[in-house]
Amino acid sequence: MILGLLLLASPAAAVSGLQITPDGLRTLVVKDVGEESWAIFRSPADVSGNVYFPEGGEPRFVFCPEGPSGDGDVTFSCSGAGSCMSAPCRASEWSTIGDVTLPESFFQPTAGGAAQTRSVAPGRPAHNAPGSGLQITPKKSSTLVNKELDGERWSIARFANDIVTGIVYRGETAEPAFVWCEQTDGDDDEVELRCSGANSCRAGPCSPGDWTLIGDVTVARSFFEPEQPHEITPENAAELELAWDFPAKAGVTAGPVVTEDFVYAGSWDNHLYALDPRTGELRWKFRVEAGGIQGAVTLIPGSTDILIGDGWTTVYRLDGRTGDVRWQTRVGNTAVDQIWSAVAVGGGRVFAGIASHSDNPCTNGRTAALDLETGALLWERQNVPERVCRTDTSVTCEDSSDCPANGECVAGRGGGVTAAPVVSEDGKWVYANAVGCYTFPAIGDSDSIMKLDAATGETKWLNRLVPHEQFGTCAQDSKIHCSIDAACGDKGPCRDKAPYQDFGFLNGPLLLDIEDSRGRPKKVLVSGAKQGTLYAFDEKDGEIVWQNVVLPIPTPPGFAGFGLFNGALAYENGRIYAALYQMIPRAIPEPQHLQAFDVQTGDTLWTAEIGRAWAHVGVKNNVLFTGTNDVPDFYVYDATRGTRLKTFQLPDTTASRAAVSGDTVYVGYGILSNVGGVRAYRLP
Repeated sequence: MILGLLLLASPAAAVSGLQITPDGLRTLVVKDVGEESWAIFRSPADVSGNVYFPEGGEPRFVFCPEGPSGDGDVTFSCSGAGSCMSAPCRASEWSTIGDVTLPESFFQPTAGGAAQTRSVAPGRPAHNAPGSGLQITPKKSSTLVNKELDGERWSIARFANDIVTGIVYRGETAEPAFVWCEQTDGDDDEVELRCSGANSCRAGPCSPGDWTLIGDVTVARSFFEPEQPHEITPENAAELELAWDFPAKAGVTAGPVVTEDFVYAGSWDNHLYALDPRTGELRWKFRVEAGGIQGAVTLIPGSTDILIGDGWTTVYRLDGRTGDVRWQTRVGNTAVDQIWSAVAVGGGRVFAGIASHSDNPCTNGRTAALDLETGALLWERQNVPERVCRTDTSVTCEDSSDCPANGECVAGRGGGVTAAPVVSEDGKWVYANAVGCYTFPAIGDSDSIMKLDAATGETKWLNRLVPHEQFGTCAQDSKIHCSIDAACGDKGPCRDKAPYQDFGFLNGPLLLDIEDSRGRPKKVLVSGAKQGTLYAFDEKDGEIVWQNVVLPIPTPPGFAGFGLFNGALAYENGRIYAALYQMIPRAIPEPQHLQAFDVQTGDTLWTAEIGRAWAHVGVKNNVLFTGTNDVPDFYVYDATRGTRLKTFQLPDTTASRAAVSGDTVYVGYGILSNVGGVRAYRLP
């Protein structure tokens, strides 16, 4: 409809009024076009404002960047939007109208006569109340406002330089006036403006002398801001309702990542999906070659670009608005290597953890660093030696002559980095966790946490939690590790064991702030190990600050399996949260599978039962979200007290970390399944 009106526009429109701002930078226009009325502002690079409809209802906002001009005409590329209902206002709320060509005279005063103007905003609905009618232009260059102020209807724009200008409809008996205001002061609650007013420029040339100082006006800051959305809290979380469901063709195990304009979710079906946050409508999708996507998207600070890694160890930098590829770099061997988690970014570098597909066979785990701008590989830090002695796995070798008792020299395996590394705020350090392997002993830097120089990959410190594992245990005492019979003494012989212990960290570290014993700030890295202990490590030297042994370390031939601490931890308001799985054999009794811990001491604060879970916990505003492997349920908890507030049934089980944005929570579903997708639950 708007496009049709624009095409009909001409200097001969039935009713018109126009003024040029005192600084000469903008032209303010009130014109009737057909049965509609426009209140628009032409800036040096674009036109924006309101279109009123004769049948009433909310006005439509328009934004039209200026294009080529010639022969007395100018072309605009126009988009339209309704009112922004709540923050954040998203560029996706604007839809394309089309290219529009207008004569320059449309923005010039009518020569030779008085301009006519309406006395009130045409089509303005009686039910409109203060606080309605606002939109932010797609490039965030201005805020367009259509609101009532002291009985008047203001159709105005606030620009980035704190200039406010536009049209004021003053009532049934008065012509609309033009207003131009400079901000003189303000605080968190109010904005102080010094305003001038003018009637329509009757005939050109328009002059700054047409403007008369009105005086100082104080306006609530909220007048220029969208209504803040409801936040999900423990008090209202039980009111959440299903807003939309987007089905994929396989599981979505990583957490959705939410921006103003998109929800990004990668699936095991080889696609990254970009969805509309309010409706779930597909905006675009990107297909990786193979291997699926198991990790979440990483946002690049200061850019609309995003990063993703796939199951074939290709790291992509994409345009987050379109899915177009900026660069892509493969950092592993597709036969054995996999990126399981999100990549990390900091200091102009991208960091990816590399582990094996399924531990059969295990790969040589490592951390890789790429250049953020080009994707070029900068360095790799390998976690286990190329070769070790079968007669003593702590000894590296080139051939059997390097090994005790001329033992076999075998290829090293393990030390996978399954979780996303963490980068220090200044970008100088990267922290990574390494895990074990169930088909090979834990050698080298398996089962370790490490601090690396982000520029070189050199090790600053490393803390290995358990000794090097050997290939066997003694037949008459399985607690004794061995690789040769002599190591067992009278407890032999030494027998190969399978599976191997498979300890270490599947989840990445949290870099958190606590206080030391004297109340001074101290940074720690918190990680939960597969073998049942939650640790806090000193960021400076890697020493253990505290530990909470939720379950004792399994004794041989027990092994961690998928581990007690499996999914990613979460942190908020001094509390660490974890959903727990199990070790093999299962402990009797098992600990409850959802737990909260004190960040200062590691003490357990509360526990609740949800069943065995690989789930990554999500928490915001003291509301916790998690799932379980046992049933297709999605749980909502009071994160302070550990009481369940709501249970939703999903189409399949979930391990996805829920993402909360305003009044909505987003979660992926589907674990090792052809059923998968993303759901949004929203407050009514």
